[in-house]
Amino acid sequence: RKVFLEDWLLKLVALAITLALWLGVTVFTKQGSARLTVPLNIRLSDNSILTKPGAKDVTIRVSGDDQKIRELLTSTANIYILLDLSALDPGEKLVTITPESISYNLPPGVRLEDIEPRGISVTLEAAEQKDVLVDPQIIGSPAKGFEIYSESASPQRVKVRGPASYIRALEDLPTERIDVTGKDADFAKQVSV
Repeated sequence: RKVFLEDWLLKLVALAITLALWLGVTVFTKQGSARLTVPLNIRLSDNSILTKPGAKDVTIRVSGDDQKIRELLTSTANIYILLDLSALDPGEKLVTITPESISYNLPPGVRLEDIEPRGISVTLEAAEQKDVLVDPQIIGSPAKGFEIYSESASPQRVKVRGPASYIRALEDLPTERIDVTGKDADFAKQVSV
């Protein structure tokens, strides 16, 4: 009896404020929805490489607070969708995409309702690493009376990593072209592999 009758006016005001806040949040907040195209990021294990990526973007349907939806429409660069494929074995796979199978960073008050496409075809291949020889690519002819006596790359070998089918067949890596046209002395040039 003491709980209900003491300070009943103060308790009535607190109840009125609580109801007003609840109504303001639930009833008077405009709800909206929108469709956005956002990049699909894929997480892989360290031992696999994506050789056929499937979809690069997905279309999502979101709903929630109208103001936050409008803010999303003006700056979709901060939204990401992450699909975790780290548990998949190498091979060609059909991966189902649902709101429950992905991670995303939507602001509070905005819900992910749907995602399209619902599935993508990906090809995963085992990753391998190998040391390969660097092959300098010489073009042109030196000045009259001069010849190329030797060529060398430093480093002579580089470590490469990639899909196993490609790495196994790789014996050397060519450099950018090195033009020796008209050269009449030793020279060094830094080029990319």
